[in-house]
Amino acid sequence: MTTFYLIRHGQKEEALGNPPLTTLGKQQAEITAKHLKDKEIKKIYVSPRKRTIETATIIAKKLDLQIIPDERLKERMIWGGHTEISFEEFLAEWVKTDLNRNFKPRFGDSSIETGKRMESLINEISLDTKDNVLLVSHGGAIADFLRNNFSDFDLPIVKYKKHDAIFLKILECSVTIVEKKDGKFLLKQVGSIDHLPTPMI
Repeated sequence: MTTFYLIRHGQKEEALGNPPLTTLGKQQAEITAKHLKDKEIKKIYVSPRKRTIETATIIAKKLDLQIIPDERLKERMIWGGHTEISFEEFLAEWVKTDLNRNFKPRFGDSSIETGKRMESLINEISLDTKDNVLLVSHGGAIADFLRNNFSDFDLPIVKYKKHDAIFLKILECSVTIVEKKDGKFLLKQVGSIDHLPTPMI
């Protein structure tokens, strides 16, 4: 059995493109690192974005591990200031990927595809180790993996107020735990923020 700790990055700066963590985001990562200190984690994989790299680096320092970047952990969609698409259009396409999980946006992957690429990494790791592994990723990507492999009835589903699209409430530095045993995924914990003080959520 391999146990995977799926962590969303800490709070990021309110900036477009590839923003870093805020001061609060760094503090969230520090507290999460302390929470994970006794989990016997042996490897840390991370999405290659500033906010995830910073989060993973803070945790890795506490756990005395090296981080391993992997593109399969990147977010469903990334807007980097493309002249071909405005930020409003980007948000509209994001909603479409929630309404239709097979919808392929112009700059990114469908919800289904995103979940599948994360799953491919998890399956690859589970063939190589039975140790505990940390994956530092994004709220959308973690949700996509979970929705591909578990029933919505078992997940913290939230509906947008303006339309019928649904999403998972995966907050900054929340901890989701999934086990891979005998070829099957077992959901142990979803989006827990119990380790974070209330003012930091």
